[in-house]
Amino acid sequence: MEKALRIRNVLFKAFIVNYIAVLFAFGLYYTGLYHWVMNLFGFGMIPVAILIIWVLAIWKILAAVFFLVPAIALHWQYGCKKKAKKAKAPARKRRK
Repeated sequence: MEKALRIRNVLFKAFIVNYIAVLFAFGLYYTGLYHWVMNLFGFGMIPVAILIIWVLAIWKILAAVFFLVPAIALHWQYGCKKKAKKAKAPARKRRK
């Protein structure tokens, strides 16, 4: 079970790092640095903006699907096993 906990922690940390990367990419878009891409390749403003928004949206969805959902599933599984183990433990007798 210890291996599952390490995998859960790695997946959760990967999701956090990926989310920070998405926020950084959105910050680049929001500050207007994508104008450099438009001038470099000769694209119009609207197609580049739509492309960036689609890429950010898909990136966030895939990050949640590949990192956050398995981390939550492992966390839930560990919690259920911990409760089941606690329920099976014999009750201690009190000393008088």
